[in-house]
Amino acid sequence: MTVNAPWSTDDFQYFQFEQSADTIFCANRNLHPLKIERRGDTSWSVTYYEPKDGPFRIVTPGFGDVSASLSRSGSIWQFQTNFEVLNADMTNALVRVFHPNRNNTQFIAGRNTYCDVFEVSGVRGTNHNDRRFDYVITSLTSTAGTIRHQRSITGETGDFNATPRAAGTSTTTDTITGTGTVASRANVGNNEDNNLLAFHRIGFGPNDYVNGEISIFVSYQGDSGYGVARLKGISDQDTATAHICEGPNEEGVFTKSWEIGAWCEFYEWPSGVALHDNRLWWGGS
Repeated sequence: MTVNAPWSTDDFQYFQFEQSADTIFCANRNLHPLKIERRGDTSWSVTYYEPKDGPFRIVTPGFGDVSASLSRSGSIWQFQTNFEVLNADMTNALVRVFHPNRNNTQFIAGRNTYCDVFEVSGVRGTNHNDRRFDYVITSLTSTAGTIRHQRSITGETGDFNATPRAAGTSTTTDTITGTGTVASRANVGNNEDNNLLAFHRIGFGPNDYVNGEISIFVSYQGDSGYGVARLKGISDQDTATAHICEGPNEEGVFTKSWEIGAWCEFYEWPSGVALHDNRLWWGGS
């Protein structure tokens, strides 16, 4: 049996291997990390090992004054910088972009699907309101179903219960028929929620979806977070198409708080791999 692989015989002197059941992890200082996987008695494959959460470079020389953003046009995501710092050898590198607020749109369709959970905290005062968030629900196709507004006070994976869709009402759902804007509201919260840490989500429950697709835009001046993407097509030194690993909190907003992955042709690849304490470790250069 012959399996196609992206290495030559000259590369073998630099390989280190570690096996876990039907997967062999391969490290080589000159190559992207690889996996050899047994899929059956006579079926094998060689694929890239592509982590989605790092590692990232702690200090990236020359990037201190560079701002970056993640944005999309339709289904295509782009990573952009305001200076020409990208290089074709950065293809497949991860990037992580941080934002202090949440302003993003998500698309959902199907039973038991929701927008990403977002955290609401702070107090509602006379002249300020930390707890206010705005949202817009739009039916993109001829959609039918019921949208539920829920929150949890035990955590982002905790027990979610119905919550009013806005202050001053006890209604917790929105009914969708047809296309267009379903709701555009500001949820200003209640005074009795002051200092309560709450996790909100909006979407279809297990038995609420009929058909179609909706978008949910959430704007909240809090709930800081980050987006992670893998660079794919680097067309210019300031623009690359990107595969999203974790959706960003804000789309199309440039920030100096970002970092690039440590692994790529431009920087280095790990030269060693080992299993220790039931964890997979990569290291060296």
